[in-house]
Amino acid sequence: MSQSRQPQVNLDALYDPPSETIVKGVMSRLLPFHIAYLDVATFFCLATGSAQGLDASPRGGEPGFVKVLDERTVAFADWPGNNRIASLRNLTEDDRVGMLFLFPGLEVFMRINGRARICVDADLLSKLGEGGGARRRRGLSSPSTKCCFTAARRSTARSCGNPSRNSSARPYRRWVR
Repeated sequence: MSQSRQPQVNLDALYDPPSETIVKGVMSRLLPFHIAYLDVATFFCLATGSAQGLDASPRGGEPGFVKVLDERTVAFADWPGNNRIASLRNLTEDDRVGMLFLFPGLEVFMRINGRARICVDADLLSKLGEGGGARRRRGLSSPSTKCCFTAARRSTARSCGNPSRNSSARPYRRWVR
């Protein structure tokens, strides 16, 4: 990890303030439309950190693999992967997480930032099972402190062309307003 410090830069002088819509879009709890998106989510990146460094780990599954436990808490199973378990190791030192949900074919994304814990509770793990769940080892729950749902027109247009032409987006359109 680099210990060098960047010189102070007045970012407020370089950037306009965020729009009122963006500021109001940061919520302290999940709203029904957030939950509707989480019900169909198939992919997110989990960001964690520790004194040893940062980790961004892809997480995926069938729609509904992320469970909403209440308006401030989501949970998902940790499935066996490459066994680096960097995200899990980071959580033992620093419980802060960022979750970035991407929705293929849509020009939106959702961020959930908060604190997480590793959970081995059998009742919770049984709810997180996918295809019988025989391989799951543990779950993570993330009491979200901030949720932000954003139209990502600029970033997706720059990186993916025009995803709105993708016909796979049609089932999700009922939640896009």
